[in-house]
Amino acid sequence: MTHFTVGIIVPNDRLSNLVGFVAAQMEPYCEHTEAEPYVCYSVGKAEAEIKHDIHRLERIIEREDPDYDLDKCRALLAKLRSTTPEERYLEYVQHHESFNARGEPLSTYNPKSKWDWYVIGGRWDGWIHGREASGEAAEDNMATTEQARERGIIPHAIVTPEGDWHERGQLGWWAILVTENEDWDAQAREILAAYTGHFLLILDAHI
Repeated sequence: MTHFTVGIIVPNDRLSNLVGFVAAQMEPYCEHTEAEPYVCYSVGKAEAEIKHDIHRLERIIEREDPDYDLDKCRALLAKLRSTTPEERYLEYVQHHESFNARGEPLSTYNPKSKWDWYVIGGRWDGWIHGREASGEAAEDNMATTEQARERGIIPHAIVTPEGDWHERGQLGWWAILVTENEDWDAQAREILAAYTGHFLLILDAHI
């Protein structure tokens, strides 16, 4: 259960149908959107995950991140270092139900999934204007991209008018980042700067 902010960059000519535009921008990333069956796991993916998880845990331990139990992180790191990609793959497939003719695991889960629910404003109602609000109205949760930059507004994720999703990192339970883009603040400001003359609408999304 995690709530996070999404900033939808809105062109001026889409303001007349704002709700429809937001829905179209968010739809490709809905957890409930079913995909065509695809191979969802492999030994190669298991190897990449192990490498990523080891690097992530090393960074957490190195900076003594207060959001994590460091003793548990050290124990998990030791376990990961002794786990082979084949072992991790076998652990995954033994709990899987759908396979293709070659015995590869299949899934119809949306691989682009980012959210399962959202609302305008929500827990961040009025945040973009630096004031509290309670009506979840668009005007309380939208400003120009220039104003957003001046106020230091950096959402967890930004969706561009082209429909591209950019984010700080993949979220796990309780807003803990599973992956993290450490340059996100700078990148978010660059994205907003690229859309001068547009608006930024803040959503409260959940995954």
